[in-house]
Amino acid sequence: MTGQPNGTTLLDGQVTVNSGGHICLSSLSSSSVMNNTDSHCSNSICRIEIDGKAMANNINNNNNNDGDDNHFNHHKLSTELSWAHLRIQQLEQHQKQLQEKLTIQSKHLLSLSNGMESKFENLDQSNQTNGLVRHYEYLYSQVRVDVIDALDQFDELKDSSELKIKLLFSIVVLAHRSTEQTFKDLHLNLQKLLKLSEMITTAADAAATTTAATMNVNNENGELQRFYHDRIESTIGQYLRITSAYFDIEPNVHSVCTQIWDTLFDYPCLEKCPQLVDFIRQCVRLCWSLNVQQANFTLDIETKTFRQDWHSRTIDSNSASDMIKCYIWPTLFQHGICVHKGIVIT
Repeated sequence: MTGQPNGTTLLDGQVTVNSGGHICLSSLSSSSVMNNTDSHCSNSICRIEIDGKAMANNINNNNNNDGDDNHFNHHKLSTELSWAHLRIQQLEQHQKQLQEKLTIQSKHLLSLSNGMESKFENLDQSNQTNGLVRHYEYLYSQVRVDVIDALDQFDELKDSSELKIKLLFSIVVLAHRSTEQTFKDLHLNLQKLLKLSEMITTAADAAATTTAATMNVNNENGELQRFYHDRIESTIGQYLRITSAYFDIEPNVHSVCTQIWDTLFDYPCLEKCPQLVDFIRQCVRLCWSLNVQQANFTLDIETKTFRQDWHSRTIDSNSASDMIKCYIWPTLFQHGICVHKGIVIT
């Protein structure tokens, strides 16, 4: 039992509030309820009596302790945030260094790869070039002669030697022009599809509009873009050379045939000669292979003055004259060097 100043007796464990002699919170006893509150109770000190012992806590002291705890927690979080920012900066710097190393290594490896491929490709290119030149000679010396014999079977062409010679010469020229245009169109379409021209333009614009602080970075990016641009161009060319024997040339064959049939419409027998159609197809295939080579091939039929290193005369030519009357077979050049002499009549 605990005695109170106003004479009220409470059981142990009950809570009383002393506010200048007034009782603000009554006993929790079920037998009596006392409730006498006023406006002064809000500033009172709470006293909890348990087994006759009192514990008092000042509300203002509690607020001060809470403020100290909040300040400590804020300082702790600020410190952790600072360490986190520092760690992020370190990781970003490390990432940048790794990217630079990877870029340098990739350039080195690709340059080594290009060097090895260039060596093997130069060897293959030389072999392929020799094979194409031999095929060009074979078309003139063998296939052409067989086609002339086949055309002699038609009465309309039996006595038209000059017509047959000009016809077979025109087929080679038309085949070369047709495949050359196809190669240019295909290359242009691939550039548009892969946006290769935009890649170089974007790199140049970026280099021209940057400040000195970012000039080195943009220069490296521009060099990398040009490197991959050249790499793509080289790969496309290599693919076309490898697949030249399987490329679909039927549109070109049809184009050449149509031009021949339309020009020589007085000779419908030409369409009925399978040897002639096969000759057209072989010329188109060879000219396509010539046009896709890394070392560009060209045909010359414009030179009108005989040159010993460029031309060979036919048996019925005037050896004393250097004026070319007509071509029997075009001169084949590779990078300006004659690799097969043209057959001419002087």
